[in-house]
Amino acid sequence: MKNGTYSGKSITPAGFNPAWPMQYRQETISRFISPEKRPGILVLSTYPPRECGIATYSQDLIRALNNKFRDSFTLSICALENRHEKHIYPGQIKYILDTDDSSSFARLARDINKDRDTSMVLIQHEFGLFAANEAAFLDMLTALNKPVGLVFHTVLPNPDTGLRLKVAELAAAADALIVMTQTSSDILTAEYDIPAHKI
Repeated sequence: MKNGTYSGKSITPAGFNPAWPMQYRQETISRFISPEKRPGILVLSTYPPRECGIATYSQDLIRALNNKFRDSFTLSICALENRHEKHIYPGQIKYILDTDDSSSFARLARDINKDRDTSMVLIQHEFGLFAANEAAFLDMLTALNKPVGLVFHTVLPNPDTGLRLKVAELAAAADALIVMTQTSSDILTAEYDIPAHKI
């Protein structure tokens, strides 16, 4: 949605006042967006029942977003697995990415690119999750034709040349970076030369 329009059609109802508090503006606009036209956000992450801090974080994040914004966009999940972590998931799981299978990354990029219900991809990133196929992961990011938000759960200070290069490549492939603290943002700009406007 940009400038009060969605898919080229105005969704601003008569009598709508942009000075209303955000909650009322959101509720008013959402009534005019049918469920099938709501933007879809695909969250790529580990996910319960996998026991992982990022899995729990993502579950809590999705629950909170659904509670607040369920009438504005839809959320779905691409669960990360590997040869040692195979699970049965709830209905929100749309895709599964096997991070031990390099070809799985290219297949996922093709599927997402063809998916009309997915408007953007939000990736929960930890280097250990993609360590087996870092090049395939970067290729997937580059191949995606949807906006990508990359959440860095770890930002290490004093990076060596190799780590600085990896982070720079990921940052270049993503449309936006998200970090958990101002300190992490400061490290990315000062020590990794990431533009502040991208964080």
